[in-house]
Parts: sequence; C-alpha cells; structure tokens
Amino acid sequence: MAGFYIPPQVLAGDDFKKAAQVFVSPDGHTVRYLIQTKLNPFSTQAMDQVNSITDNARRAQPNTALADASIAMAGFPL
Repeated sequence: MAGFYIPPQVLAGDDFKKAAQVFVSPDGHTVRYLIQTKLNPFSTQAMDQVNSITDNARRAQPNTALADASIAMAGFPL
C-alpha cells in the first residue's frame, strides 16, 4: 500500500484551503512541494538527495490516484 491519508474534515478546513492555493494549481492537476536543505546545492550529496526524493515520490505512486502522474524537480540555490 502506498500513499497517505488526510481526514475529510482537514480537507474542508479554511486553513487547508488557504494553504492549498499556494501549493495546488487551480485545476487541481499540479502540486508544488517546497524542500529546503543545508547541503551545498552544487555537491554530489545534493544531487544524490534530488534523486532520492524523486525516487521516493515515484515509489509512493502505485495503487493511488497519482499512479500515472509525472514527477519533476527544479530549484535554485539560496
């Protein structure tokens, strides 16, 4: 089994709806996650972390409504 559970009452709450406007596209087909790390963004460790994050996201997809979703990462160093 993959995925996670969010109770319906959380999804209906005003706080969730407000946060969703920042992280979910108006059509509901695109989601943004913000990831912050202390690693040097130009290091091998950082590139390995990118691979680990995308691999874990893909492993969470099977048997969910997101099974056919595409996953991509982009970013910039701070």
